[in-house]
Amino acid sequence: MLSEEAYVDYLLSTRGALPSKWRFVDRARHYTWGILDLLFKQGRGFVVVDAKKGRATVYGIRKTAEYAIQLRPLLGRVVPCVIAYEIPPRVAQIARELDTSFLTLAISPESLEIPTRRQRARIEPIGPLPDMDSLLARLAKDPAYRLDRLASGRVLIFHQGRKVGGVLTTGARHAYIASKAISDVRIRDRLLELGFQPRGNAQDYDHIWYQIACNDATAFLRGLVLIQG
Repeated sequence: MLSEEAYVDYLLSTRGALPSKWRFVDRARHYTWGILDLLFKQGRGFVVVDAKKGRATVYGIRKTAEYAIQLRPLLGRVVPCVIAYEIPPRVAQIARELDTSFLTLAISPESLEIPTRRQRARIEPIGPLPDMDSLLARLAKDPAYRLDRLASGRVLIFHQGRKVGGVLTTGARHAYIASKAISDVRIRDRLLELGFQPRGNAQDYDHIWYQIACNDATAFLRGLVLIQG
């Protein structure tokens, strides 16, 4: 059986394990009243998740409901959720009695087909690029990407219709990847290894991005490849 940490890794890294509309926000965040296993953005609200290998318990249900209550003054709408290998009917009933929005998901490694290969990205980072302008020209020729150039000097980058980042070409020149484009904590950690730095308001998950200097076009391209999954 997986360890608790490995189970969380499994949930984050396995395609199709979690609802497609969830967008990863944070993992193992410490508060004075507890430690959140996982936090996701869903629409205009959030989902706080307690991940439990094995069977879900009433204790875990009550704890997660309390976490949601603690987070609502800060984040607004917060839905509590417990994910475990097994959800006993009595535990699911108590969850609904505590909070009508409570989600209980039974997910075990045996219940999903673990992908044997990752989808290859369209753009492969082959050698260093001369500068960020060359990278933008390269992206503009790829039909999977769309570049919107604004009068302010900012270039917004969309991949298959979804905004994934941008480049500021004037002033404090930098490139960035939007937090909403990062679906896996491992991808976030890899971006940090490449030299991306988190920026924005730590209390407002809609306004966080991962930034890198414009003189490192190769690392930015690698980041764009990473977030494609």
